Amino acid sequence: MNSASARKTLQAQIGGMDCGGCAKTIEATLQQLPGIAEAKVSFTTERLNVTYDAQQVNEATIRDRVIALGYTLASITDYPDQIQPLPTQMQAHVGGMDCGGCAKTIAANLQQLPGISEATVNFASERLNVIYDPRQTSEADIIGRVTALGYTVEPDRTVNLSVDTSVSTEHLAENLQSRKSDLSGWQFWLKTRRGQTVLFSGAGLLLGVLAERLLSLPLVAQGFFATSLIVAIVPILRAAWIALKLRRADMNLLMTLAAIGAAILNQWFQGALVIFLFALGTTLQNFTLGRTRNAIRDLMDLTPATATVRRNGSGGDNGLER
Repeated sequence: MNSASARKTLQAQIGGMDCGGCAKTIEATLQQLPGIAEAKVSFTTERLNVTYDAQQVNEATIRDRVIALGYTLASITDYPDQIQPLPTQMQAHVGGMDCGGCAKTIAANLQQLPGISEATVNFASERLNVIYDPRQTSEADIIGRVTALGYTVEPDRTVNLSVDTSVSTEHLAENLQSRKSDLSGWQFWLKTRRGQTVLFSGAGLLLGVLAERLLSLPLVAQGFFATSLIVAIVPILRAAWIALKLRRADMNLLMTLAAIGAAILNQWFQGALVIFLFALGTTLQNFTLGRTRNAIRDLMDLTPATATVRRNGSGGDNGLER
């Protein structure tokens, strides 16, 4: 029997781990056994995956070593009905977020789906990471929920947590490069929804001031102020409605209440000015983050394909993962 045919894999459920350090301890201990080619333990899923040479070590020895550390171990083949299916990880790009509150809204909404054990959204990188039980929910359900909130979703890759918990850096770099925005400078303000909203709202506010101060037309000025307020508040109102359905009070909800209060008090200029400044602030934030993302992607393009490594007087070229 050759070594290839003698290689086996053990998958088991481990109980009694308190933290990620426990998982690393089990891995390090098992790797000290002869014949262990690979030992991986996931604290999140409580899964053990061991690849070993059956000619040097057997399953009983592996079991005894784990049990000696104070943990419980149940092989999948021993208790198939008691082993839960491995959680699945979905990573995706989310578009259309205006602020950090949008990221929190998406995460909170996804956590209401059955089978979601973790849902995080990073506004700066526009990244969504979800760990879910495939028996209770699916990738289509997750995409549908995010899309229903008014955002776009582009999945990168769905992985089984027992095999690989990270997306290939090369694959991710390709996706990031394909999403690189060419809208910089004035193009951002003319060709994006947020930029157009700020421009139209600002124009209405300016025309209202001119009509009131120079032409002495208060009714016309109020019309311009009202138009400015309505144009700027549409995306804010949408986000506020979503937050209200989730029973969360965020900036968008507070700004909506402020605009409603200004309208009730017939203070159209004050209301339009506040909403315009808020929209301008969030848009500038998006503009700045977009340029930062593009700069980071440009730096990724500068990564060399190989690196020269010298050890003990001899050297060689090694490929680099990007």
